[in-house]
Order: sequence, then C-alpha cells, then structure tokens
Amino acid sequence: MQQLIEEVNKTIASISFKVINTDEELVIKSKFNLLNKSTFGLVLIFCGGLFMSYISITSFLENQKSNELSDTISLVIFGLLSLVLLVVGIIGIYSTSTDYIKVTSSHIEFKNSNFKTTRIKLNLNFRITKRSFISNVSNTRGFGSSFRVIELYIVENNNKKCILNFQMNEKGSDKADKLGEQIKTIISQKKNILLRDKIINH
Repeated sequence: MQQLIEEVNKTIASISFKVINTDEELVIKSKFNLLNKSTFGLVLIFCGGLFMSYISITSFLENQKSNELSDTISLVIFGLLSLVLLVVGIIGIYSTSTDYIKVTSSHIEFKNSNFKTTRIKLNLNFRITKRSFISNVSNTRGFGSSFRVIELYIVENNNKKCILNFQMNEKGSDKADKLGEQIKTIISQKKNILLRDKIINH
C-alpha cells in the first residue's frame, strides 16, 4: 500500500493534493498550488476584483464633488461587482485549499468544495465508487478546453456523497482515470486495515 501511495503522490502533486498515511490514519488533503488551472483562475478572479476595487475607490475620491446621479450609480454598481469578484475569489481559494479526506479507526471525515465537514462512522457497509466524465469549457469565440473530471463517492445504503473531485486535461484522461482508481483503492484498503485492527484489538 505504501508503494502505491508514493506512486500516487508523484502524480497527484499536479492537481494540488497529497496523501499522508500513518498507522492511525490516512489523510488526503488539498494544498494551494498556483500552477493548478482551477486555483490560478480563482486567483485571477480575486486580482480582478482587487483591481476593480482600486479603480472604484480612486474614481470615487476623484469625483466625490460631483453631484451627477449617473456617476454615483455607476460607481456603486462597479463597486458591488468588484466586491462580488473579491468574495468569490476568496471563498473559492479557501474552499479548494482546505478540502480533505481523513480515515481513522472510528470514522471517515471529509470536506469537499464547501465549508461543511461531514463525518461518517467507519463500517463495512459503505464502499467507495468512482465517476468520470468529460467537461467542455468554451468561450464566446468558440475556443475552449476539455477536461477529464474524476469524482469519488462514498456510498452507504441509499446515500451517496462526493468526497473528492479533481480534473486533468482531456489528453491525460487515462492518467486521470488511473489516479482515481488508485485513490479509491488506497481509501478502501485503509478502511479495511483499520477495521481489521480494531476487531483484533478488541
């Protein structure tokens, strides 16, 4: 299993995740990586909001003596738009940089692209499944990119929750699918090992 984890860590660095395995737990956590396209996009949104905020403030200071209602409305709209971009950028960067999965002898805990942490009691009933698909992103000029999206789910009875998702360029689809299967295997193996050790120790 450790050899598999080392192999995964070499590959997974490009999508800003790292696998840490100890006797007590398994942790798969995200990390800030500016070279990651999703993270870079969020940073650009934040910088755009920051720049627009600067323009809004300087324009307001330069035109504060103006009584033109249209100027005031334009500045308010521009300021609100810059605020939205700032908030979206900050929330996006924080959320994607703090995602994680933790498997211990008592539970599996995860946070995936939101602020909510979910904890599920470790048991033999749940399983990890993988879903993959192609996502196409295009702009108004007809140009775009295609990505292979990988999603891992924890399935227990009729409940299904996404615990991890990442994407790679479509040309790396085979690599992405293999990586998804490897992470799925690591989580499943760790779950079985921890449950086995718990039974033995009790």
